[in-house]
Amino acid sequence: MEVKVKTLKDMGGLAGDELALNIEVASPPPMMKVEELEEALQTNRQLLDGYYDGLLDHMRNDYIKQVPPWDLPYHSLLKNSVTARLMIDQLIPAINARGGRAKFTQLETKSAEKHIEILMGKADKTVKEEMGGKMIPMSTVIILIFLVACAVIGYLYLTNTNF
Repeated sequence: MEVKVKTLKDMGGLAGDELALNIEVASPPPMMKVEELEEALQTNRQLLDGYYDGLLDHMRNDYIKQVPPWDLPYHSLLKNSVTARLMIDQLIPAINARGGRAKFTQLETKSAEKHIEILMGKADKTVKEEMGGKMIPMSTVIILIFLVACAVIGYLYLTNTNF
């Protein structure tokens, strides 16, 4: 199955792309007991929470530490997140069909793609709030470098220094 996730505009090397992920998710085996299915559901929910925490860490590295985007494994985090979410979509009906009682959370009622996009937006907002305006846009950095270079060249020209 191909799942397309829209990435954030200022997200590292993904920069607003629509990322196509090929994901295969198998239905739970019919021999699985309700308890095993419920345990698998909890495990996948915990994995999804862990991937959200990983997304937060990578966004902090991206925004605060200015780590090069190719060093941040957004693709694997997103693919793992979508896989866990698709497993949840398979497990809840399987639990209920076997006499168990499982419910979708509010976010789980949305499509897997939309759910992950919401988590990315939430992580993005959280990191930006943590930074409290400490982030300097790259365009500002480039303009400052250009102005400093012009000032140095102007100074050297006015002092008749050969360069």
